[in-house]
Amino acid sequence: MSAGVGDDGEIKHAAWEAAAEALHDNIATWSIPDDGTGVADTDTFIASISGFLNAFAGVLDDLVPTLGGGESPVAAVVADQLQEFSGGLRAMAGDAGEVYEAWATNEDNDHDLRRANGDVSHAELFNVTN
Repeated sequence: MSAGVGDDGEIKHAAWEAAAEALHDNIATWSIPDDGTGVADTDTFIASISGFLNAFAGVLDDLVPTLGGGESPVAAVVADQLQEFSGGLRAMAGDAGEVYEAWATNEDNDHDLRRANGDVSHAELFNVTN
């Protein structure tokens, strides 16, 4: 097996390493803000997961013509596999949409979300928006 091949969970290419580091630096370190914007920001964060996964799938789709083109005997297999992976990411985006729906419609979150979105009249009187 070559150094670039394997499915053992190890990142073996600099492009993926850079992407994983960027994700870690920007996503794994994200936390709920405690400056009064926590509910709205958490809502946006969870709502954005589907968009991220669709965008990731789009990046792979953009690779299909490059890696799957030409006369190489493996080009068609590469294209098929990338498209299958992209489809899997899009399915995960749908699942993420369900996660968001569960978050947004959970009765424990409903009032806080409505208040954060300005849907509760005179919420400032209850000192809950600051």
